[in-house]
Amino acid sequence: MGFVGQTCRVGDLLIRPHDVRILLAPSRAARRATVRRVARLGYDVRVDLLLEDGHELWAQLSRDELLELELAAGQEVFIDLSRARTFDRPEALPLSA
Repeated sequence: MGFVGQTCRVGDLLIRPHDVRILLAPSRAARRATVRRVARLGYDVRVDLLLEDGHELWAQLSRDELLELELAAGQEVFIDLSRARTFDRPEALPLSA
């Protein structure tokens, strides 16, 4: 397996930030989370999230997605990780947050 880019670990999954989908309403595949921080990084936006089970991860959004969602620190949201891929031997991969 080759380079997978930046990832966050949630349980046994390695999740790429651009695979995290933020929702304002619950869905069958969604998990509850709290927005901890919103950082605008040029065109991209980093949204730091805290899951109910204590796991932390971050989502990479576009500025347009941020404007549509109107996210703010402390806001309760739902995240859909159904686009997240699993990778072989995640313990062997370097993680960056």
